[in-house]
Amino acid sequence: MLINAESVTASSYFIDHSLGCAFIDATHTREALTRDIRAWLPKIRKGGYIAGHDYTWKEVSVTVNDLLGKVDVIGSCWIALVR
Repeated sequence: MLINAESVTASSYFIDHSLGCAFIDATHTREALTRDIRAWLPKIRKGGYIAGHDYTWKEVSVTVNDLLGKVDVIGSCWIALVR
């Protein structure tokens, strides 16, 4: 399915706990990333993953760590298991 929409709007097309994974790579400001994570996290089922790009950017890494705690990092991508 292709959805042409802003990230938070696109998340509204999915019911909570319906996805196995979401990958975030949109605007990298603290405010925008916080909105994205808060919008997509409820859509991921337990045992699924939320992930994103540009963890090497300080604003991204600080925001991700503040919201999700410890995440795994592979290259410049971050990934967190949803519990």
